Amino acid sequence: TVLMARLYGGSGTVFQRYALFPHLNVAQNVAFGPDLRGEDKKKTAAEVSRMLEMVGLAGYEKRKITSLSGGQQQRVAIARALINK
Repeated sequence: TVLMARLYGGSGTVFQRYALFPHLNVAQNVAFGPDLRGEDKKKTAAEVSRMLEMVGLAGYEKRKITSLSGGQQQRVAIARALINK
Protein backbone atom coordinates (compact mmCIF):
# COMPACT_ATOMS: atom_id res chain seq x y z
CA THR A 1 0.00 0.00 0.00
CA VAL A 2 1.00 3.63 -0.32
CA LEU A 3 1.12 4.01 3.46
CA MET A 4 3.45 1.02 3.80
CA ALA A 5 5.71 2.40 1.07
CA ARG A 6 5.92 5.71 2.91
CA LEU A 7 6.62 4.04 6.25
CA TYR A 8 9.17 1.55 4.99
CA GLY A 9 10.45 3.14 1.78
CA GLY A 10 14.21 3.14 1.62
CA SER A 11 14.60 0.29 4.07
CA GLY A 12 15.63 -3.29 3.49
CA THR A 13 14.51 -6.45 5.22
CA VAL A 14 16.60 -9.38 6.42
CA PHE A 15 14.40 -12.38 7.07
CA GLN A 16 15.23 -14.79 9.86
CA ARG A 17 15.76 -17.54 7.27
CA TYR A 18 17.52 -15.06 4.91
CA ALA A 19 15.12 -15.75 1.96
CA LEU A 20 17.99 -16.22 -0.50
CA PHE A 21 17.45 -17.76 -3.93
CA PRO A 22 19.42 -21.05 -4.06
CA HIS A 23 19.47 -21.08 -7.89
CA LEU A 24 21.23 -17.68 -8.00
CA ASN A 25 24.84 -17.01 -7.07
CA VAL A 26 25.88 -14.49 -4.42
CA ALA A 27 26.10 -11.50 -6.79
CA GLN A 28 22.76 -12.33 -8.41
CA ASN A 29 21.09 -12.57 -4.99
CA VAL A 30 22.45 -9.18 -3.93
CA ALA A 31 21.51 -7.60 -7.28
CA PHE A 32 17.99 -9.06 -7.29
CA GLY A 33 16.18 -5.87 -6.21
CA PRO A 34 18.01 -3.44 -8.50
CA ASP A 35 17.67 -5.88 -11.41
CA LEU A 36 13.95 -6.24 -10.75
CA ARG A 37 13.61 -2.45 -10.82
CA GLY A 38 15.52 -2.25 -14.11
CA GLU A 39 18.41 -0.25 -12.71
CA ASP A 40 21.61 0.22 -14.73
CA LYS A 41 23.61 -3.04 -14.83
CA LYS A 42 27.05 -1.40 -14.53
CA LYS A 43 25.98 0.71 -11.57
CA THR A 44 24.37 -2.32 -9.94
CA ALA A 45 27.52 -4.44 -10.44
CA ALA A 46 29.63 -1.73 -8.78
CA GLU A 47 27.16 -1.48 -5.88
CA VAL A 48 27.11 -5.28 -5.47
CA SER A 49 30.91 -5.27 -5.20
CA ARG A 50 30.79 -2.44 -2.68
CA MET A 51 28.13 -4.17 -0.55
CA LEU A 52 30.00 -7.49 -0.57
CA GLU A 53 33.20 -5.70 0.42
CA MET A 54 31.28 -4.03 3.25
CA VAL A 55 30.06 -7.36 4.65
CA GLY A 56 33.40 -9.13 4.19
CA LEU A 57 32.44 -11.26 1.19
CA ALA A 58 34.52 -9.69 -1.59
CA GLY A 59 35.51 -12.45 -4.01
CA TYR A 60 32.40 -14.53 -3.29
CA GLU A 61 30.35 -13.11 -6.20
CA LYS A 62 30.20 -16.34 -8.24
CA ARG A 63 29.72 -18.75 -5.33
CA LYS A 64 26.53 -20.71 -4.98
CA ILE A 65 24.42 -19.82 -1.97
CA THR A 66 24.29 -23.47 -0.92
CA SER A 67 28.10 -23.55 -0.61
CA LEU A 68 28.12 -20.81 2.04
CA SER A 69 27.95 -21.17 5.81
CA GLY A 70 24.93 -19.84 7.68
CA GLY A 71 26.84 -16.74 8.74
CA GLN A 72 27.97 -16.07 5.19
CA GLN A 73 24.39 -16.47 3.95
CA GLN A 74 23.27 -13.98 6.58
CA ARG A 75 25.85 -11.49 5.31
CA VAL A 76 24.59 -11.96 1.74
CA ALA A 77 21.08 -11.17 3.00
CA ILE A 78 22.41 -8.06 4.75
CA ALA A 79 24.18 -6.94 1.55
CA ARG A 80 20.94 -7.46 -0.38
CA ALA A 81 19.03 -5.35 2.15
CA LEU A 82 21.68 -2.60 2.08
CA ILE A 83 21.74 -2.34 -1.71
CA ASN A 84 17.99 -1.64 -1.65
CA LYS A 85 18.48 1.58 0.31
